[in-house]
Amino acid sequence: MNQVMREAFQAGSGIDPASVRLTLTLIAAGVLFAVCAWIALQLLDAMNQEEISARQALLGMVKTGVLAALCLYAISM
Repeated sequence: MNQVMREAFQAGSGIDPASVRLTLTLIAAGVLFAVCAWIALQLLDAMNQEEISARQALLGMVKTGVLAALCLYAISM
């Protein structure tokens, strides 16, 4: 977004574009965190009920963490 676009957005909405971007980024990060926490709990529950092994649960959590990091990187760009 160039300076003219920023000024036009702020004049039209009365809100700084940077604050809108920060707000949307924080909301998306919160949703991402909630989904990752839910996945981790599902993996732990499956491990406790012996549906998957501890190794499979750990691998699932690592994959979830890597995917979350990539998503967070993409969101923050």
